[in-house]
Amino acid sequence: MTFLVPAWPTALITSAMMEILVGEVMGFEVAVGPDQSISDSDAIYALVGCVSWRDPSNRGCETRKIRHHVVAESWWHAPVNEREVKELSNIFQEEMPQDAGDVGCLDVLFQTFLCHVIVLDESI
Repeated sequence: MTFLVPAWPTALITSAMMEILVGEVMGFEVAVGPDQSISDSDAIYALVGCVSWRDPSNRGCETRKIRHHVVAESWWHAPVNEREVKELSNIFQEEMPQDAGDVGCLDVLFQTFLCHVIVLDESI
């Protein structure tokens, strides 16, 4: 299972903790991808396997290869991402990454829990 690590400091910490739990406690073989996502959009496209997921002008989704399986600390549920997540869910349907739930980050502005762990496969 390969983690995609977002490029902000709290995500680095959250991902490191998740890697330890998944590898040491749950017994999965864990790898950390060499790339970092700089946005939630990047992470979504990376998890569905788009080959040029960091290029907003052409994400390369016509030729896909899954390289990342988990991203910790995602803000997919923020109102700013809602439309894009819905559109991608319609396109990728069953292949769309699943929300594994929040890790308790309360967003005061929106009064919702927004820090989420996203996994590519619900069976993980």
